[in-house]
Amino acid sequence: MSEPSSSAEGSSNVATEIPSKHVAPVEYADLPEPLPLKKVLGPSVLLLAGAIGSGEFVLWPYITSQVGLTLVWLTLLGVLTQYFLNMEIERYTLATGETAVTGFTRLWKPWGLLFVIMTIVPWAWPGWATGAEVLVTANPGCLMQVASSIQRQGGAIAMAHTTEVLDASIRGVSLLSSPHRRRLADHVRALSKRTRQLERRDGDSE
Repeated sequence: MSEPSSSAEGSSNVATEIPSKHVAPVEYADLPEPLPLKKVLGPSVLLLAGAIGSGEFVLWPYITSQVGLTLVWLTLLGVLTQYFLNMEIERYTLATGETAVTGFTRLWKPWGLLFVIMTIVPWAWPGWATGAEVLVTANPGCLMQVASSIQRQGGAIAMAHTTEVLDASIRGVSLLSSPHRRRLADHVRALSKRTRQLERRDGDSE
């Protein structure tokens, strides 16, 4: 916060506009001076730059290869929602110096715990779900890794991407029908073959 304001509690430096029931109040302060570019660039920044947007580079081409242009509307919805959401999170952090998770916690205390759960569960549930008849995940990398691991152990499970589930729902067909079973089986074999090729390539490079 950049301008001082009077507070009903007698503290002129507290931003009363921001809830402080569950978290300590935010105080007004000048924005820090931006760091020079040479101090910002580094391994962590490059890693972050590679992570942001990688889902779009990998996920949406994969979706298009599976279901064509049926879900173009979903792409537009996701991109637009992501833009406005990220911009507002950025503005909140610049104005308060807090993360969005802290901001949510100011409104409702359990939000922090829920964010932790929502981070852990997506990474944990594919392993738990290997006992199911069909394994569905939105991460193409998970599809490849889980399919390869199951086949190495002599198991078999049908796998599908979430867009394939949505596509089957729109067309009113079952993922467990014979055509879909054959398609999913071919999909798993292709993923396993590609994973083994990558593993051999990595082994040769070492």
